[in-house]
Amino acid sequence: MGKTKSKRFKISEISPDRLCQAGLRRIKDYPHKLLWNSATSLSTKNRERINYYKDRHIGERCVIIGNGPSLKNMDLSLIREEITFGMNRIYLLFEEIDFRPTYFVSINDLVLKQFSPEISALQMPKFINWNLQTLKLFT
Repeated sequence: MGKTKSKRFKISEISPDRLCQAGLRRIKDYPHKLLWNSATSLSTKNRERINYYKDRHIGERCVIIGNGPSLKNMDLSLIREEITFGMNRIYLLFEEIDFRPTYFVSINDLVLKQFSPEISALQMPKFINWNLQTLKLFT
């Protein structure tokens, strides 16, 4: 077996600004990592929920569906048997079409805050922004 090569940067590609930006990203993520790895009931429940879906669809094809106006012109029945992820306000089409995605995904803070009652009512598994986990979007 051959070794997997990690991505290497040329020394000319590494600048102080690039190093600073990388450091800032890691610093911003640190509180979330601490909370995620903590023993709180919410963190434990979220880890269990994620682990339930881990490798669930391994080897299967999936389709990620945005929610722009062009969806009204798409025949979504063609992907009815596929694993699908509907994004943000995909549910606005539900009154007009029979299709429902397998999963709902949103990391958009504004969408989650403004439309939490509608999102909470969706009858499918939801994957939402960790920052807004307290919105009670899971039933």
